[in-house]
Amino acid sequence: MLRFLKNYHNKAGYAPGFLVSHDIPEAPDATFHRVVMSADALRAEQVGFDEIDPSLHKEGEVTWYRVTGGLHDSKLIQELGNRFNLHRLVPEDIMNLGHRPKMEAYDSYIFIVLKNLTRNPHEIKALPAQVCLLMGEGWVLSFEEREVTTWSGILERMKVNYARFVERGAEYTVYALLDALVDNAFGLLDQFDAQLGEVEGDLNRKIKRSSLMKAYLIRRELILIRRWITPMRDLTGQLVRGEVVQFRDETRMFMRDVHDHLEQLLDATQIFSEMADSMVAIHLSASSQQSTEVMQTLTVIATIFIPLTFIAGIYGMNFDFMPELHWNWSYYALWGVFVAVTLIMLRYFRKKKWL
Repeated sequence: MLRFLKNYHNKAGYAPGFLVSHDIPEAPDATFHRVVMSADALRAEQVGFDEIDPSLHKEGEVTWYRVTGGLHDSKLIQELGNRFNLHRLVPEDIMNLGHRPKMEAYDSYIFIVLKNLTRNPHEIKALPAQVCLLMGEGWVLSFEEREVTTWSGILERMKVNYARFVERGAEYTVYALLDALVDNAFGLLDQFDAQLGEVEGDLNRKIKRSSLMKAYLIRRELILIRRWITPMRDLTGQLVRGEVVQFRDETRMFMRDVHDHLEQLLDATQIFSEMADSMVAIHLSASSQQSTEVMQTLTVIATIFIPLTFIAGIYGMNFDFMPELHWNWSYYALWGVFVAVTLIMLRYFRKKKWL
């Protein structure tokens, strides 16, 4: 099944919002972290499940609750949905790891589905991991299918500038986390760009079937990446246009920068896809040209042998009265005719630029 349509459970017949635990091979167990920022301090720590609770949040603070892994556990997701008073469809979307990126605004919080795009180091394949962000009054709750390693840089920024994060509210934390995911996608495209350069170099030196297959695989991945990035561009556009009241004008200015980066990513995927297409087209054209040249050479050889075969066929007939057969120099004369016919035909072919 295509990765952008993947779903790990069959929910046919279940009511909307009904959660079903599903078995994902090597799915990580959940770990919980909490980052509490106030005007004069920051506290970041790994906590237990019971401490991921909005009732512990204090006014004047910005709290980031981070859940890594465990998205296959319906009981865990349902309990967190109850604690944060989430709509019954939100936990279902969190567990649907093939969900399309989107944003939904509710009365007291917003819900965002994103993709963290990384590369498989062993093959030409993008690895999308689902990331969900929920933002309420003074708190952010994140769910990660796999750990987002680039968020470690956000945590370091928080430790240095926690007062700024508090001053600008929870929406600034959402902006920072989203910005890190977008920057990570740039790294993925840089790797595909380097691979396209290798393919181009291989095709310039010698046509290889393996290079053609590599270009095809890169093009396939770029199409999938574009399917994941396009809705992320659309949801940031909603934030930039002010369709979500939870985002202030100042934060929307920062989000405009993320929106521009996503536009650049889409342009890059389009350019790289066209490059891969052109490489495949060049390969097919070169292969066709090579086949044409081979057929042309074989045709010339066959054409030269047609009159020679005709002459040899005449003198190979078993007639008693063929005067030329009894001449002393007939054999050598026949070879002279063969050579002369061949040279005349070759000269004619060169004149017509068929050779």
